[in-house]
Amino acid sequence: MKNRSKIVFLLALAAVVLSSCIERPTLGKTPVARILKSMTVDEKASLLVIEDKGDAVMSTAGIARFAIPSVPFVTCNGTGLPDLISMERTWNLELAGKLGEYMAHESDSACGNSIHSVLFCLDEVDTLVLSRQFAGAIVRGIDNSGSSAAVFHHAVRDTTLKAQFGPDVLLLAHCDNDGQVIPALLAGNDMLVSSNSHIADTIVAAVRDGRLNITDLDRKLVGILEYLAAIGPSGNDTFDQDERSVLLDGYSSQSAVLLKNNSALPLGRNTDRIALYGLSAYCPSFSLNSAIQQAGYRLEPSVASMYRRHMTGTADSLIQEDIKRKPFQLRADAIAAQTAVIVMGGESSFEPELVGNVCEAFHFKSRKVVLVLTDECGVQPVPAADMADAVIIVRQADRRTANAIAGFISGKLNPSGHLARTIPQIPEYGFGNGRGYTSFSYTRPDVQVSGNRRTASVMVTNTGLYPGMDVVAVSLLHGQEDGNRSLMTFGKTRILSPGESQILEFPVTGPIMADEYRIEFSTADGLDAVSTFIPIIQ
Repeated sequence: MKNRSKIVFLLALAAVVLSSCIERPTLGKTPVARILKSMTVDEKASLLVIEDKGDAVMSTAGIARFAIPSVPFVTCNGTGLPDLISMERTWNLELAGKLGEYMAHESDSACGNSIHSVLFCLDEVDTLVLSRQFAGAIVRGIDNSGSSAAVFHHAVRDTTLKAQFGPDVLLLAHCDNDGQVIPALLAGNDMLVSSNSHIADTIVAAVRDGRLNITDLDRKLVGILEYLAAIGPSGNDTFDQDERSVLLDGYSSQSAVLLKNNSALPLGRNTDRIALYGLSAYCPSFSLNSAIQQAGYRLEPSVASMYRRHMTGTADSLIQEDIKRKPFQLRADAIAAQTAVIVMGGESSFEPELVGNVCEAFHFKSRKVVLVLTDECGVQPVPAADMADAVIIVRQADRRTANAIAGFISGKLNPSGHLARTIPQIPEYGFGNGRGYTSFSYTRPDVQVSGNRRTASVMVTNTGLYPGMDVVAVSLLHGQEDGNRSLMTFGKTRILSPGESQILEFPVTGPIMADEYRIEFSTADGLDAVSTFIPIIQ
């Protein structure tokens, strides 16, 4: 009996020693299949969910016993970089690719190599085609940098996104509704971003009652774990200061949109003095007042001094009457200055009647009024915005944007941005709206066939007086009678000097006939359709 106890003890000791000799499954050292085999269903579900705390940076769940780290994802604007909406307004995919490389580099640099992936949102709106193409361009730019990319979107049930971006790009769907969990995972999404703390429990319950197949989830987890194991610093140090400045200056100028221009811009050298209104114009982080002066214009001193007096205080201490010009002051401003420029931004709520009052005074003296809107001015329509002679909208109010606006005012720069979706401040301007200072002509589309590849090309010529960039869209007509169309693809020229031309090429399927601005072809579902080449400028 004593020997038997001794044997049992030795066997137990041997089991302990043997188990200690077996290496614990560890991400990066152990095959992913073995790690998955050791995981509980709850642990697997936790890896499929990213908690959304409303921050610019979100992190995956980590599992310490497998050395699976909690990996942060940074959104486009997580480090102050351009977001998807502002990039879409450039309508320039080449620029978006370069911005993707730059974003990956800046994320690594700013965050000490702890953040290696960049997220951005795809909204399920009428401009999904535009968003997808920009997302694809940014992802390619991030990949080219050696960093990792993920796509964070709201098109929960869209089954085509995974095929578009490929298996190496994580697809993250925003999902706060328990009823969306199963459709989202079945649609090909790799992970779910949610502020609902019960989403992981919903996944576990669905596995246990058979609504979700654990084998299908394991396939997702293989990709996720391999992704987490492979990420590392991009090592991208290709952006020197000069290249960085050129890139961001190009973005700032191309993402600004001139929505309206009733012979107000550019001012050229015919204007000596500008009356600059709006607290936002004098904000130190924007400093449009300095940019306009650096462009060679003088500011009407009494207006400028009024705003400068109040820029040292806090917003809570502002009194509306202190920054409100009286009618006789506005009339004097209109005599002293040839043009008024109004900025409505984050502080616009303090000046609700500003646009209407300035327009009335300056129009009485036959003076022009330029209105600059920033997306920071909120979602409410701007009163009397339609009274302005020119309207420019910008996404970010920073120094580079201020320099771009000053360039538009003087004519040194030609606006080339276009809206990617309707904006709430002036809802009459929607998708595709945007103007410039020059004009363009377009040739009849030419179709070339090379094997199975068919390409339609259009020559764009600058027929105006200013250098400029043009956007041409290929739209699918849904009916000859109602004229409704949806965007298929688009292209943007480089800066063309007056008289200069560039050929833009677009892939097409099964061409039948080419006519002026039109190509008839067969769609993927075999139906005949008509594609129309139209300039985006309206």
